[in-house]
Amino acid sequence: MGDLSWLKNIWAWMWPWARQNPEADQQELSPSEQFSRDVAAASALLDFLIKEGLQPIRDEVIEDIEAARDVAANGVPSKEDRSRLQKAVRDLALVPRITVVTARVPPVTFWSVDSPWPGLLIWISIIPTVLGLIAALFGVAHWHLPVAYLFVSVLVITGLYVFSGTVTNNKLNQIIRFCYFLTGIALLGSVLPFALPDPFPGQDRAWKAPIGILQGCVEPSNEEAAKDYPREVLCKHGGSQWVANLGGRAEKNGLINGGLVVPLYVVVLALFGGAISMTRRVPEYQRRAMDSHDVLTNAEARESLVFQIMQVFTAPLIAVTTYYIILPDTPLKSVVLGFGSGFASEPILLMIRALVDKLRPATSAPPPTATSGAVTVTMIPPSATVPPGTSTQFAANVLGTPNTQLLWSLDPPDASAGTISQNGFYVAPASPPTKGVTVTARAAADATKFATASVKIEPIVTVSPPFDTLGPGKDRQFDAAVLGLSGPGVDWSIDPAEGQISASGLYTAPNTIGAAKTVSIVARSKVDATRFGTAKITLKP
Repeated sequence: MGDLSWLKNIWAWMWPWARQNPEADQQELSPSEQFSRDVAAASALLDFLIKEGLQPIRDEVIEDIEAARDVAANGVPSKEDRSRLQKAVRDLALVPRITVVTARVPPVTFWSVDSPWPGLLIWISIIPTVLGLIAALFGVAHWHLPVAYLFVSVLVITGLYVFSGTVTNNKLNQIIRFCYFLTGIALLGSVLPFALPDPFPGQDRAWKAPIGILQGCVEPSNEEAAKDYPREVLCKHGGSQWVANLGGRAEKNGLINGGLVVPLYVVVLALFGGAISMTRRVPEYQRRAMDSHDVLTNAEARESLVFQIMQVFTAPLIAVTTYYIILPDTPLKSVVLGFGSGFASEPILLMIRALVDKLRPATSAPPPTATSGAVTVTMIPPSATVPPGTSTQFAANVLGTPNTQLLWSLDPPDASAGTISQNGFYVAPASPPTKGVTVTARAAADATKFATASVKIEPIVTVSPPFDTLGPGKDRQFDAAVLGLSGPGVDWSIDPAEGQISASGLYTAPNTIGAAKTVSIVARSKVDATRFGTAKITLKP
């Protein structure tokens, strides 16, 4: 029998209630099994943060998790191993989250076993479509209805997935792709009515429906009622044409009385203009979200892209409203009105929102406090030690103002201090400067408010691999990397003196090991004996 895990995944997707309860299983785990599960969770979080590229993760955190993986795979975790793993997880949790701190991190992807989205896709889209196609084979329904249902339902479910949850960099890319796809659909949908010979069959349904698209014109009950309609939709002026009927009573001969009647090309041009406006905006938000020097966050980019989708769907409604406000008397004015309403739907919606905000009743202001209106800035971390040529991430919180933008700078302001971006990403110089470096985060809302962090640029010696386990007589080659010192040479030593190590870093364990013990491999710089790096070896009988 081959690997049938994919069958279990499909069953978990189709029937989420069959999934195991991890909280119930957790009570039955042994300490080693619980440690392995914690290591797997920490590894998943580490991989997620590295792929997202939120900020550089300290090498010590990566080494601690790698060491925990080795312990989980080859040995029994000690108290020190569990403590080291918990500290590493704590350091990972301090990495700034993307947007929503209450969401699961790392987030659940669409096709993961723990995701509810495949189940929704199966039960809401695929199964009803299959049943509809079976009904079409027996002549009970038309085949295009289940196909259209599948397309729309998949689009809706995909949209709900990409626009919900934590806005990771990967999720933002999915949102942008979805917007491009939706823009193409809107452009294609606005062209099809002019390209197909009979795009809206079934006139009987259109005559009976309160909202429909049909061939007809308005025949008002009297001359006074005719003044409420544009000239081109009246039968005595424009004649019969393709129109969108909203609430009017239509007859089989195409005469419409009451409601809103708009030429179809006005609605289509509004949709086309809205799609054109969206194609202009989506690349702009994509560029701003991917630019580290821009203040647009992933969450703000999502909000803006949702607004762009809404302006496309509301463009026809704005065109209908504007059409009956202006009552154009020529097709040329109707064309300009339709396309202009679609292209300008974004500023129109913004004007409506601003008007609604002004009409809101005023709310009582909270009672003033001792710190009300005071702008404060705090730096995270307040100090750091960085090896030459490496990088670290600083963050700062701004309180007391809605403008949380920061201006980052270094002292000294020349290249000897390194570089820092406007999102707090600091890169140390290749060699230690003659004086200390100060990182300053200044509030854009109040230039007199700032916070600082002191940075030490110190040489460092690192040994790899940092951890290992050896048996009697086994050997392992260790390598040393020296940063910030004039010479790369190191002197190797062992503490305690168990086994032997050569001048090149080749360690050989003793032939006889009475009990498990830990040995430190020390690489000390030949240029500066105060600089050294260590690696740990667990010797087992």
